[in-house]
Amino acid sequence: MKIIFLSIFLSFMSAVSFAQLTEGSVTYSIELNSDDPAMQAQLAMLQGSKMEMMFNADFVRFQANMGMMITTTTVINNKKQVGVMLMSSMMGKKAIKLTKKEIDSEVDSDYDPSKIVVTATEETKVILGYTCKKYIVTVEEGLELAYWTTSEIDVVKPKNKYFLSDVEGYPLAFETSTMGMKMSFVATAFNNSLSGVDTKKMFDTSVPEGYEVITLEDLKKIGM
Repeated sequence: MKIIFLSIFLSFMSAVSFAQLTEGSVTYSIELNSDDPAMQAQLAMLQGSKMEMMFNADFVRFQANMGMMITTTTVINNKKQVGVMLMSSMMGKKAIKLTKKEIDSEVDSDYDPSKIVVTATEETKVILGYTCKKYIVTVEEGLELAYWTTSEIDVVKPKNKYFLSDVEGYPLAFETSTMGMKMSFVATAFNNSLSGVDTKKMFDTSVPEGYEVITLEDLKKIGM
C-alpha cells in the first residue's frame, strides 16, 4: 500500500514543485473496489473518499478524507523544507512535525529507479476538459500504475532521481491494482488560482490545539 500513496505523492510533488503556475488547487475523487466480497464490504466504509492538493510558490498542502475513517492533512514549506502532518481518526488527533530529513526519507522511492519502466501509450481521454495521455509505470513484476497526464496544464519537467520524472505532463488521474484491490484517483476540480482562499490558514505548519505530537516511528508502531 505504501508504494501507491508514495507514488501519488511524488507525482504531485514533481508537478507542484516545478510548476510554472504560481498557485492553484486540484481535487481528486478516490474509489476503491475489490472482487472479494469480504474486502469490498470493508472498502464500503471508504466510499466518498477524496483528496485535495493546494499549492503556491512557497507551500503545498494535501488533505485526504478517507470516508468516515480518517482525515490526513500534510502541509510543507518548500523553501524551508519543513512541515506538519495531521491525522484525525477514531484513535484521536495526532500530529507529526516534519523536518527536511523526514521529508526526504518519506519521498525516497522503495524501488530501484534503474529498474522502473515508464511506457507511453497511444490511449487518451478527456478529464475536466483537458486531453490526457496514458502512461504505464512498472515498478516491479506484477505491480503497475497507470497515469493520465495532460500537457495542457503548463509544468516544467523536473530533473531529479525519481522515476515519475519520466511521466510527462500534469497528472489528472491514477489507477492501480494491488492486494486484490483496485484504487483510482480522478480529478474532479482544477483551479489555477487561490483567489478567496485564506492561504495563511491553509498553509499553516504549526500544530493546532488538541493534537498529540508524535514521531513517524510512533505512527508506525500504532499501525498507521
